[in-house]
Amino acid sequence: MKTNLFALLNFIALIYSCKQADKVIPAPDSKYLGHIYYSSFCYEYDSTSNFNYKQPIFYNASAQFFKSHISSEAENVGTVMIGNYPIVLDYNGNYNFSSTQCYDSLNIIQFGKKINFSISGGGDYAPTFATVYIPKVIRIYSKNEPNNEHSKKDSLLITWNPDLNNQTVEISIEYDGFQSDSTLEQTIYYLDPIIVPDNGQYTINASEFATFKQGSWINITVTRYGNGEMLSNNKWIGINTKTESQFSRTIVN
Repeated sequence: MKTNLFALLNFIALIYSCKQADKVIPAPDSKYLGHIYYSSFCYEYDSTSNFNYKQPIFYNASAQFFKSHISSEAENVGTVMIGNYPIVLDYNGNYNFSSTQCYDSLNIIQFGKKINFSISGGGDYAPTFATVYIPKVIRIYSKNEPNNEHSKKDSLLITWNPDLNNQTVEISIEYDGFQSDSTLEQTIYYLDPIIVPDNGQYTINASEFATFKQGSWINITVTRYGNGEMLSNNKWIGINTKTESQFSRTIVN
């Protein structure tokens, strides 16, 4: 029941985040004056749980553009396109996916291939585009563990759909004290990320779980990243893409 409640809370948070811009303030030494983000997120595929299985993949896109390295004033650069999707400019000067776009299942056909990113131009930015490879949407395939509990004495095999055109994935392990037993530390922290080949499987050694106490709630996420850039009137625009899948376990002795 706790797993379903946690997943539902994440479900609501993700809907809300679709409408929020990535808060990027240009640093004085940053190369990029513009940023475009495109991502997907889903929970593990678990054939034993209808709740998990029926959850949609969430997609999000946002962008911001600035006049200079010393100014946080946003620029209207015209229409921003991510493949077939235009991004809407909000009243804060940020470009964001609409809630409908976040749910649009046709997003998936833009992952696992090269797509165009473009701006039509405006302010100090001229029209420009770049073609960037977007890694295939990643899905973790669950190892069915009773009650979603994992013994800290055991290793844990993770399997996912590999992407032959992508080299590595990042595996992160997060401790969530707010979902853990109430007697434990109420905080959130991450172990050092694990970078492994994108071959579809990795075994997390039992030693990685040794730091967690009985009743700890952990989230394990596997992420693929893709990056690119484009140039407009001597202004560099960074393109950051990712696709991630997550599952959760309660640690037991």
